[in-house]
Amino acid sequence: MGITPVTGKHRSPIADRVADADPDADFHLGIAVTHVAYEWDTSGQHAPVRLRLAHADQESVAAIDYDGKDASRFTARQWGPKRLWDAAEAAYARWELLGRPGVSEHTLTITPEGEHVVHVHDGQTPVLPRLSR
Repeated sequence: MGITPVTGKHRSPIADRVADADPDADFHLGIAVTHVAYEWDTSGQHAPVRLRLAHADQESVAAIDYDGKDASRFTARQWGPKRLWDAAEAAYARWELLGRPGVSEHTLTITPEGEHVVHVHDGQTPVLPRLSR
């Protein structure tokens, strides 16, 4: 893959909430942070638990490591041109701001022009800017 680290690492105070396997949060993140695969690694090879995000462009990756000791803060590392963990944190914060909507509270509209628009609640609040096919 040849990824060069460009953004380094930081301690993420919300990683435990983002990575807690809440299906509603997972669904929202999957919609809001597009073209990203999420993978759990519990092998212990890199850290006791690692959540890996990889963008479809194969250039951007984020790894969130739990050290097995302090569940309130995780180390997040990002590589490549897209800051995937920053995007995941922002999407999670927006999900909380929207009232933590469940999967069934999301709706999809496809416009006559072929644009896909995901809304929450009453169909008036967009999850993110319009997506083209």
